[in-house]
Amino acid sequence: MDTKPNYTVQIKHGYTGFLQQLPIVFEILKNNPDKIVDDTAIERLLNWMEVISSNQSLVECCVDYLTCNEIWQHPVAFSVALRVGGYIGCYDLSQEINEIILMLLTRLQTHNLFSNATVQFSFFKCLASLAKNSCWYERIKKYLDISLCTFNTSYLYVKKSAVLFLVQYLQDENQCVYFVEYMANYSLSAEQLVYVLDTIIKLFEIKKIHSAQMLCSKLNIIKACIELILTEKHFLLLEELISLFSLLSRNGADYWNGLFKTEKKLEDTLFSFVKAIKLNDFLNHYVPALCSSLIQCNFSFYFPETWNSTLLKVMLADIFQENDSFLSPFHDDYNKPPMAGAAWKKYLIVAIDFMNVIERMSIPLVILNIIDFYPSINENLLNNTVKFAEKYVAIKDEDKLIIKQARKSLLFNKEEPWIKKNSGLFDVAMGALDSI
Repeated sequence: MDTKPNYTVQIKHGYTGFLQQLPIVFEILKNNPDKIVDDTAIERLLNWMEVISSNQSLVECCVDYLTCNEIWQHPVAFSVALRVGGYIGCYDLSQEINEIILMLLTRLQTHNLFSNATVQFSFFKCLASLAKNSCWYERIKKYLDISLCTFNTSYLYVKKSAVLFLVQYLQDENQCVYFVEYMANYSLSAEQLVYVLDTIIKLFEIKKIHSAQMLCSKLNIIKACIELILTEKHFLLLEELISLFSLLSRNGADYWNGLFKTEKKLEDTLFSFVKAIKLNDFLNHYVPALCSSLIQCNFSFYFPETWNSTLLKVMLADIFQENDSFLSPFHDDYNKPPMAGAAWKKYLIVAIDFMNVIERMSIPLVILNIIDFYPSINENLLNNTVKFAEKYVAIKDEDKLIIKQARKSLLFNKEEPWIKKNSGLFDVAMGALDSI
């Protein structure tokens, strides 16, 4: 029989009763954390502390716990300290609290506790809480690379907490610009950079963080990447743009709508990009890849209505002129013969025309109105189907009767048997014509 004492704290209603009991909880965490066998109780405690985290009395109760040496002896005790520090740090910007939280985060980097998955989870939860206040952006941006490294961990709940931190941090468009530039300068190749961005957005979707915050973060990432590509310093990251166009097609037109609602439309960005190609001979061979990407993304959903393709073609006609500098090979196959300058313009214009064809395909040529709906399977065919099914699975007589009655019930309307109203109508089954 387990003779270990049970530690139960009765939390009273209201701040006063709760705060009076909180020191007892902290003492248990400091001296006997192994005695706490109910993780859900700790989680409920932390959730309540998050609710009242703006209360100054809570801050006063937590300072001693956050600065004691005992919390560094056990992962549970330290995890609670991180979570609590994130909650109160979001609201209390005093120098004392800032120094305490920065001390916890900095010292943890070289401490053996950081190898514990629970501590890592709480670390990112703390950062996510701090990221709710823009005053913390500069202090916590150095932890972005740690969150990226976490994507290789096998613990899904740690990944999720890292994604939550990124979602919260990347809501700010300026921080997205910094984040993308940071990765670009982090000795990453264009291919690696695309992989990292792709992984982040996939994790957003896999973790099903369905919120306005998530969509805002993803759009900010994409916009920041496009702006980065258009700078002279990072011109060679053009493959990233191609990947981002494919990313846009993942969840339909939501991405496009978000980008088109900005001051700078995506078509204007494309104009700037194509003009920039004219000034950089080395980039000419990326044009076919860009065209293919535009076509690919429009297979998923039709050409955006707000995109003026006629204006696009007129502008491009002036951009591309015959020039010996356009004699560059395809970027994906250097064994292919080079294309002449006039062919580049034709290639891009054909791509735009092809997108217009896709757009026209979305316009219905024939509209069919459903007059009647009835099961096309006749009684004899249904009986044979049931007999065939009985070879593989046992079907009770009662179930057979239900199947047959279900078919008959669909053939009656207002207690009258179904009769085809007009012999001139034709039947449609699964999108195909049965008879005319």
